Amino acid sequence: MPLLETGMGVGATGIAVSIVQARLAAAGNPSTDPDGTCGTATIQAVKAFQAAHGLTPDGACGPMTIGKLFAQRQTQTLLPATQSILSQVQPDLVWFLFSSVKESVLAANVPLVCQGLADAGITDQAMVLMAFATIRAETSGFVPISEMVGPSNTITTPFDKYEGRANLGNTQPGDGARFKGRGFVQLTGRYNYTKYGPRVGVDLLANPDQANDPVIAARILGAFLSDAAPAVRAAMAKTPPDFAAARKAVNGGVWGLDQFSTAFNIGWDVLPPPTA
Repeated sequence: MPLLETGMGVGATGIAVSIVQARLAAAGNPSTDPDGTCGTATIQAVKAFQAAHGLTPDGACGPMTIGKLFAQRQTQTLLPATQSILSQVQPDLVWFLFSSVKESVLAANVPLVCQGLADAGITDQAMVLMAFATIRAETSGFVPISEMVGPSNTITTPFDKYEGRANLGNTQPGDGARFKGRGFVQLTGRYNYTKYGPRVGVDLLANPDQANDPVIAARILGAFLSDAAPAVRAAMAKTPPDFAAARKAVNGGVWGLDQFSTAFNIGWDVLPPPTA
């Protein structure tokens, strides 16, 4: 049995549990449970770790606890771009980047994202991590969503700040709301809907909401990242990695940079999974 629907608790088993147990042991909070099996001893070790790091000792491995466990990245060098890791990606490992998301959501959508990346020829560590970190910044629930109305896009009527924006290709009245951000990567603007619709085999101009279909959203993510790959790889090849430049290559800005950077760093240590 893998992780529970709510993540790691008594009865959960598998590689994610093993990784948590190893991190706890390294922090001075070893568990006497068998490797890869979460029992009461593992939960007690989690509580001890939480108490030692100023967290509520509830034994739940939520985002704050995972963040503390992975505060120091153990892996310092990204794998070569020629080395594929996509076959090693599994929902239980992606959970470390999305520890507040239900296991069933990850089980449903992680394979779709992996297929979308594979279709776009994205299989290396840097770009796979880029994909999941982008999702973490854009839609923390790991589901394709529509952009919400807010000060960044609206003055008086929804998405009126996008109206007439040449850089988005919005040339017709109503384009702002019609082509608002959607999907895993928040595809935005008539230009992008025109460009990526044929790439993923659907008419996004006629039906923009198709960008929120999980299968199509995954394909759009892959195609979008494929175009951004040279800039992303250049940013991540720097010492230290330039997370802001990598984020700008996809988002156009640094919206969600903290979530993006945290997810990328955690993923760096678990995708692919560490070897014994």
